[in-house]
Amino acid sequence: MITRHQVRAITVVLGTVTSIAVAGAQPQEVPKTPAVSRSVTELYLTVPLKYLQMQSDADGHHFTRADRLKAIHLKDEKNGYLEIRSDDLTSDFTFALFRLKSGSSLLAIVEDGASVQSLMLLERDAASWKNVTKALFPEPSDKFILQQYNRVKPAGKTFTLQNLHDTVQALIRYRLPRHGTDIVAMSDLGEDDDQSKELFRLKFTGERFVIAQ
Repeated sequence: MITRHQVRAITVVLGTVTSIAVAGAQPQEVPKTPAVSRSVTELYLTVPLKYLQMQSDADGHHFTRADRLKAIHLKDEKNGYLEIRSDDLTSDFTFALFRLKSGSSLLAIVEDGASVQSLMLLERDAASWKNVTKALFPEPSDKFILQQYNRVKPAGKTFTLQNLHDTVQALIRYRLPRHGTDIVAMSDLGEDDDQSKELFRLKFTGERFVIAQ
């Protein structure tokens, strides 16, 4: 039979053990929710219409998911690279997938027309799409572009700012990488004696693109 003194002793021991256990317990970290990993094809198919204007040249309808799938000309999922071609489009498109240090997907999109080109960077996190072109991609000055043109110019030819301003062609054609992470800036004045040449490269740091020096 357990006496009243023994009960009191047992209670004190249990209380001590409980206090030690509580004091020794370490606070548990709340696990971070990982960013959703998406393939370049999945991202291409789900880019909102306000960012990706792919319209039929025949009747003006916006490309549906099925239209976008059909227009894939080259697909390299391993390297996160797509080329889009269609007789129904006036422009060609190239897509390249990058991963930001934050864990978000960064989708680079180049639209190539006959004489113009546009480049856009879209960030896709777990919640939404966001155009981050201005924040993550540098815009080279005309002076810098002129320096690069004259660096690779054909023998006996010199470009001026007036030459660059007078052209209706895109001054630069960006080539997205199928391998590696460098975006290459190519010359494009559409002149016979000035074949397209590499002007400079943009390096991906994991956070933004920077012009390689």
